[in-house]
Amino acid sequence: MGAPSCQNRNPLLGRPFSALIKINSLLWRKQIKSPQPPYGMMSKIELNAPSRPKRMWNIGYGSLSKERFLHLMRTHNINIVVDVRRWPASKIDHFKKENLESLLQGAGIKYVWLGDKLGGFRKGGYRKFMDSPEFEEGIRNLILLSEIGNLCFLCLEPDPKRCHRRYIIERLSSLGFEISNIEH
Repeated sequence: MGAPSCQNRNPLLGRPFSALIKINSLLWRKQIKSPQPPYGMMSKIELNAPSRPKRMWNIGYGSLSKERFLHLMRTHNINIVVDVRRWPASKIDHFKKENLESLLQGAGIKYVWLGDKLGGFRKGGYRKFMDSPEFEEGIRNLILLSEIGNLCFLCLEPDPKRCHRRYIIERLSSLGFEISNIEH
């Protein structure tokens, strides 16, 4: 028998992503007593749940079959996949946003697209983009989601050193997160 679903252990996983954002907003108000997190606060405030380790995974799917991809997600007990592609399209049919979402849902894995906040190909370069409130919001959302399940963020390029995921990994590592690359 497989590992128990996080959905059975944590009622937050069943909530729509918009509800998670509202929860995130309430956490910020309670923690720093202001209506919105100030720009640049991410490095000053730790957003971790005491009961969950500060750990995430990442994967570049390359040319993986859907069977191999799901096997890798199950092997690492991933129950939340966050798509950080700016444009979630693919030449591989099962990695197109709508198909990937359906594939993961059928496997009991939550799919979240954060390409609008964390996707690559930014005017002025990604390093400059990392100073934006939009990037900070994307990082906060990743952290929030990681507090309720085993999260893997996904893009196309298998080697994170050749992908914008390296910048996401850099920021999360600076906040004390352990980031593991799922190799295939």
